[in-house]
Amino acid sequence: LITLVCVAHTHHIKMGNCCSTGAAQPLEGDGGAHASPTAAATAGKDQQRQRQQQQHGQGPVRAWGSCDASLLYRLQEASSLYNRGRYPESAAMYASIVPQLTVDHDPDTFIGKINYALCLDKLGCHDQAAHMMQQVMPMVEAMRGREHPDTLVAKANLGVALDNAGQHQEAQKTMAEVLPLHHQVLGAGNKFTLICQAKAAAVLMRGGEAEDRDEALRLLEEAVPQMEVALGTGDRFTLTAKHTLASAM
Repeated sequence: LITLVCVAHTHHIKMGNCCSTGAAQPLEGDGGAHASPTAAATAGKDQQRQRQQQQHGQGPVRAWGSCDASLLYRLQEASSLYNRGRYPESAAMYASIVPQLTVDHDPDTFIGKINYALCLDKLGCHDQAAHMMQQVMPMVEAMRGREHPDTLVAKANLGVALDNAGQHQEAQKTMAEVLPLHHQVLGAGNKFTLICQAKAAAVLMRGGEAEDRDEALRLLEEAVPQMEVALGTGDRFTLTAKHTLASAM
């Protein structure tokens, strides 16, 4: 398991030892395990009935994996805290859960670690977040395959984390690999493809080269109108992409 510099406490994260080489970028890593493209589709009726019986209707929606019901409930609660913007509490909960995810080839393990990395990235621990995602990606690819939607979303999150950690060239390389796969596998109008395209544009904007900015502008001009339809005009990804586009023009 990964030893992290950020020390998690019950309701906060001690941030003094976080090492960060880059500022948080506008379109932060999200989606992935928090919004898996296939999570809803992979849970069978028997699994759903078992979850309801085990957790009395209060537990997490679980698509796959072998964690016990109590650990799954804590994973769902940590995810809920993240989605409500309570990142220190979410990260603290993930910090207590991740050491218990001991089965490397179990989806619950990579879900927990990716979510923990997303929390750390939100809290400014960019190097640690990128390192954790880099370690998890081979596991995701081995279990899901290189072109699986979950793998694509996780890799887009990795690109954002690398960029936030100051590894801009590696981030651009990662996004250049994963964006065409989004288009190929999910389709140009898919919401995860559009989010990935906006993230790729934000990474290019950080590159500083004129041709990178031109390509970022092209990607955003293509994505934003579709995001307004697919995600809604008030969606945070849509709003952030529109802000990035305005700043690029």
